[in-house]
Amino acid sequence: MKYRVNKERVWLYFVLIPFFPLKGIMEFSPVVKSFMTGWLLIAIFLILFKLILVSRYSEFRIDKNSISVIAYFLLMFLITIFVRGKLGDGLQKIIAVPFLCLLLLNYSKQKGEMLLDILANIILFNVFINCTVLCPPIFRKISGLTTNLICSIGHVQSASQIGLLGILLGIMLKSEENNRRSITLIVCSIVTMIISFTFVSGFILVFLIICYIFRKQISLILNNVKLSHMYLIMTILNIIIIAYVIHYRINFAARLGIYRVAISKILEKPILGYGVEGIKIIPDWMRWNKNAVGFNYAHNEVLQLLLDGGLMLLIANLLLIKNILKNVEKIMKAKYKYLFSVVLIAFSIVAISESVTDYNYFWTFLFILIYSKRLSECSLKEFS
Repeated sequence: MKYRVNKERVWLYFVLIPFFPLKGIMEFSPVVKSFMTGWLLIAIFLILFKLILVSRYSEFRIDKNSISVIAYFLLMFLITIFVRGKLGDGLQKIIAVPFLCLLLLNYSKQKGEMLLDILANIILFNVFINCTVLCPPIFRKISGLTTNLICSIGHVQSASQIGLLGILLGIMLKSEENNRRSITLIVCSIVTMIISFTFVSGFILVFLIICYIFRKQISLILNNVKLSHMYLIMTILNIIIIAYVIHYRINFAARLGIYRVAISKILEKPILGYGVEGIKIIPDWMRWNKNAVGFNYAHNEVLQLLLDGGLMLLIANLLLIKNILKNVEKIMKAKYKYLFSVVLIAFSIVAISESVTDYNYFWTFLFILIYSKRLSECSLKEFS
């Protein structure tokens, strides 16, 4: 029997892989970093060419979600240019992510099953490598890195997000035909979160276990709350927690010093912020080092948005995600809503200590949801 290569699947693998690299390897190998950066640029041009090509045949229409995505990243671009006068290190965040979003939009609508299958394989490869041949002890020995903060997938804090996405994809693709792969993906995602030894990953795993054990009781509440309202509530809760941490000086995972500096900078430019990668945070525990350059990462979604684009970008972000979730709610079945609600809340919890929109995992989750009517034709079983 002659085996035929599916060219579209090969193309999709080629353009998606550089958006989900093993960032830890890129940290210690300049060659790998340059290679993956070049691969990403090629992928962006190929996606642009694809979108132009399919638009000629009316396969890809500019709908409300596409307009929202374009408007959001265009605003981020304009704010950064206006405030900084250049893109600088923010080029990838402003240019690469919207192309990934538009690609996910296109394929979720047209070929959702293929998209889920390929995404699941890419995430499975990453978490499997992180759990086995490049588990943290082996990775540190090979790389020569002395810090415990970096593993093969990147910073250990990213384990909570890739783990969440892996668990979601594993559940969505669980069926008799690929049950072994789904279980492997779920198990490796959980192990990745555990061996990261981070508070947020542990907290998320406990949260997921509680949501599974008490799913019947919790679903009665969550299924009656709109996803868009849920996200807004979690964002407000995020702000309240920041205020609480600052007021009572709660220094969890060294966040207090970071939040203090971030808020002081935000108050100086509350409307437009500093643009993407426009300012470095140097917390008190780094000031002893005269050569410290700081970092552009607020370790909180709300604070990061305010730094990158002020209130303008924060409001635009809320409107974008509200629009996406609102469109999903119109067609989502109750048995799917509980699963997606739990994952949305979990990402929102992660957003308290990390900036989830700085990673592609949260964006991928959102665009998996957009055309859930199409995706429901896949082998998605009830979360029970």
